[in-house]
Amino acid sequence: MLDLARFQSEFADAIIGSSMSGALASQPGFAVYRNTPLKAAIDALTANYPTIDTLLGNKAFSAVASIYALQFRPVSPVLNDYGAEFADFLASSPLADDLPYLADVARIDRLWTEVFVAADAPALMLDAAAVSSLADRIVLHPASRHLWLDSPAATIWLAHQQSPFEAIEPAWTGEAVHVTRPEGTIAVEKVSAADIVLLDALAGGATLPDAAAAMLTAFPDADLPATFTRLLNRGALMLADAFKENR
Repeated sequence: MLDLARFQSEFADAIIGSSMSGALASQPGFAVYRNTPLKAAIDALTANYPTIDTLLGNKAFSAVASIYALQFRPVSPVLNDYGAEFADFLASSPLADDLPYLADVARIDRLWTEVFVAADAPALMLDAAAVSSLADRIVLHPASRHLWLDSPAATIWLAHQQSPFEAIEPAWTGEAVHVTRPEGTIAVEKVSAADIVLLDALAGGATLPDAAAAMLTAFPDADLPATFTRLLNRGALMLADAFKENR
């Protein structure tokens, strides 16, 4: 007789494994157990990647999601975390031939989820002109995500949040996106490549003055005051010690 630990391990493998072979999987009615976690994974992907679901249609999305779910098992009971590899999976799938922007749109969906579940912390609320003395203590808020994309995925993603959807024909060019959570509401917006340089520097641990210098070195004509004001308005900045004080 199987010991309990071995039985549980084989039962889990039979439920979420990619093969239907084996003594347990061949038992009558076992498909009921097997389909339950698979459906939960597909439902989680649908919730975490709603724009991809819209672009593909629910039937096609479910088919793609089922293939992904058989290859990538959920490793956490928190299904908001599920699907971290989904964008890369789409990029390497045959869908990328006809929809080369699809993976980038999925990456924006992922950023939205990450911002949604990010930790709370008090955002910097000071006027832009009043923070010079605090500049070395300013860091990115935990609910701030940004990304440079090699496709017009930001334009496509934003267009598909509108109802009714109006057909668009964006130029094939790279775009940058910044996702924030001002006052508890998630904001997704296209930003400039200069903004991404600044955000990358801050994310890498640079002080605000050094990040600003990096931005202006790469883009001498960048409007630094406008960028800083936007970051303040979007709740994308905080004082370095504010997160510790909020815990």
